[in-house]
Amino acid sequence: CALLAAITALALGSRQLDRAVVTTEATARISPFEAAKSAFVLSPGEIVRLEKSHTGYRFIRHRDGRTGWLSAAKLGSVALFSSRERG
Repeated sequence: CALLAAITALALGSRQLDRAVVTTEATARISPFEAAKSAFVLSPGEIVRLEKSHTGYRFIRHRDGRTGWLSAAKLGSVALFSSRERG
């Protein structure tokens, strides 16, 4: 039973590692360069899935399916909390 709980916790935790939060208004671009054409704009607090990296940019997927390249400087880590920490 304890082994199953540990495996479940690891699986849930690893899913969070591929997520990030947008820290400030950010423009997702069609390629990983500042001069690239804009794809869409994200608001602070939005959660995105990280798919790959290239020279200071992350290829992200929004929950609605849109994809684009976002400056890594505009992203923060998603905090993991146990049920005890949530209060």
